[in-house]
Amino acid sequence: MDNSDRILFRLAAAVVLFVVAATASASQVYVVSKGDTLWQIAQRFHTSISAIKQANGIHNEHVIKPGQKIAIPPIVPVQKFIAGARAKCIRDEVEVKSDAGVVAVLTKGTEFTMLARVGDYIRIKLDDGRIGWVPITTICDRVPTNEAVDRSSRGRDVIRTALACRGIRYRRGGMSRSGFDCSGFVAYVYRAHGIKLPHSSRTMFGYGTPVVQSNLREGDIVFFADTYRRGISHVGIYIGNRQFIHASSRRGGVRIDSLDHPYYRRKYAGARRP
Repeated sequence: MDNSDRILFRLAAAVVLFVVAATASASQVYVVSKGDTLWQIAQRFHTSISAIKQANGIHNEHVIKPGQKIAIPPIVPVQKFIAGARAKCIRDEVEVKSDAGVVAVLTKGTEFTMLARVGDYIRIKLDDGRIGWVPITTICDRVPTNEAVDRSSRGRDVIRTALACRGIRYRRGGMSRSGFDCSGFVAYVYRAHGIKLPHSSRTMFGYGTPVVQSNLREGDIVFFADTYRRGISHVGIYIGNRQFIHASSRRGGVRIDSLDHPYYRRKYAGARRP
């Protein structure tokens, strides 16, 4: 690279930094209202909880208060890095570089493990042990969006909270650890993660995005009909492997059952993703 090339490169880098800084400073500011949660704010501005937390230095998403100013990061279509996840190359002749130079040349379809991300580059480990850096665009079809990662992470957190309630007794109208009814249990679990749901299975059925049974994910809310009354009358939380956790009046409290149990298979009415 000669001097003129170096000058052009530095000018280009300066322009990129200027644009990035200008974009960051153009973020919207939202003033928290009573009852707001980060999840609701993220949904309102079509961004993610993790992006808001990073932009505002928030460590505990459950501790925000009315009057607090939240910077809303600009929406940028950036692929999400997940440490330890497997990915594959979507191009031919992609060089894997380290301090020592090019350590490998990937062909389309080569699989590897992602280790770290810095800017637009990802550090990867090949199956033969070689380690180096590639552009993130090398794997863009395998890297989920921020929103997908947030939902997946939230689902696992919801399941942990739900499982911690296993064995708590059934109590009609209950919505605390002293006792739950079915909708009170689901509302309690989701409230711990910043999502307010009504204390009614019938009303809850109108919240969130409908999900077909073949696409159920951890944390989805499953509904049953005609259990003790006509229409939607029972609700639980899907935990994977066709199992769900719920507060059962028939079977004595918070427990795990299978969607394939004849009774629940017959009563199944649908699912929602909050």
